Amino acid sequence: MPRYANGQAPLSALVKLGDQHYLPAGTAARWKELQRLAWEKYGVWLVISPGWNAYRPLSIQYEYRAELGVWAAVPGYSSHGLTYGGRDCAAIDVYNWASLGWARFVALCRIVGFTVDFVSPQELWHIGDFDPWNVPAFADITINPETTKLPEPEEAEDMPINFRSTTGGVSYTMVPGICITRHFNEIAAANTNYFNTGKPWPGENASQADREKAGERQLTDAGILMLLKQYGFTWASRDIARLPKDGETLDADHILRARGVDISR
Repeated sequence: MPRYANGQAPLSALVKLGDQHYLPAGTAARWKELQRLAWEKYGVWLVISPGWNAYRPLSIQYEYRAELGVWAAVPGYSSHGLTYGGRDCAAIDVYNWASLGWARFVALCRIVGFTVDFVSPQELWHIGDFDPWNVPAFADITINPETTKLPEPEEAEDMPINFRSTTGGVSYTMVPGICITRHFNEIAAANTNYFNTGKPWPGENASQADREKAGERQLTDAGILMLLKQYGFTWASRDIARLPKDGETLDADHILRARGVDISR
């Protein structure tokens, strides 16, 4: 029987890893070990996606469902609520998993005890810990300062996300929590949504092959709206038409608020 009802664990019972990022002690230890291995083996510092993308309280589940519809789990059934399928489960959305490549990401997750690819529809970035309250023995392992130098978290979390809208096939680059810029596509086509994390924009008028080399993945417009909400562009997430036009740059919510811009509508 799960320790807590879905989404009803008190934050005081969890380890705080960052803003809106809380996990049980066992999962926090596994996550830190996953970060250590990814960095020491491949030079990739994994980060949790911005927002409530580790533990997700029930109130936030209702908020996400109202805003994202079927893109968010039914409140009380989210694997982010510390239960899944009647079992304890702590889930994490890994922002830059693709920087490792799927095979390496899966291998490292299994080493530390995370389960991958266990929800439907498929979410490759979504990993789960089905023993979240048990702290593993490797929790005492620390990163060797002689062989590694960790990047500042702000640098890791500012890696760009590239995506293309089905509305005209126009391409954009998003820096989470900062801004979105628009790119002209000579070969723009409808029904070609893409996004990628952790890699730079492949260049103006990039071919589809170049985009694929940059790690792009296909998405629907609904998925783009979800990304906008998730990464700090709530105002734009309400309508795909609010994405930047030619020559425009869209600033993140907190920047607009600081300028006195009303983003409530």
